[in-house]
Amino acid sequence: MSQDNSQPSTSANNSGELTFIKRNGGIVLLRAGHQYSKKTDYKSGCSTWRCINWRKKCQGYINIKENKIIKETNHQCEPNEINNEIALKLHECREKVVSSNFSPVTKIYNDLVTEFNDSGMNLLKALPTFENIKTTLYYARNKEAELSKPFVQLYTIHGDLGSDEEHTRIVPIMYALLDRKSEEAYTILFRVIKDHIPEWKPVKYMTDFEKAAMNAITTVFPSVEVKGCYFHFTHNVWKKAKSLNLTKQKRLRRHVALSALLPLLPRQFISDGWCYIMEDGPDSKEIQEFNDYMVTQWLEDEAFVDIWCAHNQRHRTTNAVEAWHKKLNSCLPSHPNLYQVLKVLKDDANLQCVKINQVNFDMPNSKRRLPKDVAADKWYEHVTNQLLAEQITNAGGSVKKFKIQGGSVKKLLIIITLGGSVMRDPFELTL
Repeated sequence: MSQDNSQPSTSANNSGELTFIKRNGGIVLLRAGHQYSKKTDYKSGCSTWRCINWRKKCQGYINIKENKIIKETNHQCEPNEINNEIALKLHECREKVVSSNFSPVTKIYNDLVTEFNDSGMNLLKALPTFENIKTTLYYARNKEAELSKPFVQLYTIHGDLGSDEEHTRIVPIMYALLDRKSEEAYTILFRVIKDHIPEWKPVKYMTDFEKAAMNAITTVFPSVEVKGCYFHFTHNVWKKAKSLNLTKQKRLRRHVALSALLPLLPRQFISDGWCYIMEDGPDSKEIQEFNDYMVTQWLEDEAFVDIWCAHNQRHRTTNAVEAWHKKLNSCLPSHPNLYQVLKVLKDDANLQCVKINQVNFDMPNSKRRLPKDVAADKWYEHVTNQLLAEQITNAGGSVKKFKIQGGSVKKLLIIITLGGSVMRDPFELTL
């Protein structure tokens, strides 16, 4: 039967016209001012449709086969041609909402109302308002192509157009909708990119420590330098500390804070820095468990230490990427369909092309960093350069103690002394 078609199905016969429409996930038959729902299908190909008012004791029904009426009984309810005409038009409106994914739902509804302009007051009064049916219309559009069905994530690759000390110039350069989060999926993605853009050779790849993505990109681009996000490092460290109840007492919190600052040390000082933290740390079962976590999760694998070491990195976090995703989500409903996502991505791609052209023509368009962040980076660079130049030492008592102000990633603790020896004096730390 043709009832499953998206467009209304009509069949002419000796007794009138049969029209099938979709409503509430099912099929409704319209005929002669009455509406029917399917009751039974028979092996012979015949089907029985009963009046939708059967609960109100209406015994009207139709038997049809191949869209032809075999038998029809009388109704106890009155026919209403206006209701049938409105039902048909609302069905057509719903189908337009689903198929015309880039047309506003309000416009489609207004076009429907315009068609009834010369249909008389009785029909206009019976027509539901937009407020009454907007939920149904929006649900129909979203239900038709939800992003969650074929895809599980939007994966983007962002590039640095030349950030400097005071400006950040990071823009999305590739968008990909992936149906799974696996090493295989990421490998396929990177190979597709490499096949289509063979001249693209990424130098550095920063991620949130997703192992599948890190393995995939090193497989396809062996020469790329993989770096981990400093924010995600500290987030995981403090999350573990919180689970062990180490965040309430100052001396315990200080131990965690020092551990979270390890990525800011030059790579060659991280091991000695960790030794200092353990030697100077509190003695408790929870601290021992935390130290074991730090070793097994972060310090045991030397190659992994290279990844999360953030020293001498202009971008130590993926915060710019996270901010972009947050802004993108603000442009979408909570459960977007595929067409809505593609439209937003298309608009964003056009915007990013403008930004790239502005950079190419030296036009001001980049985001200026906060002065406090610039100053903190300068201080961080200064003290690490002093350490690397062997100007910071505890030899002869020239440097015994550093007072660290404030609470942020800029509280770099210089804990390694000349020749790899460890400063024994505790730090004054304001947390």
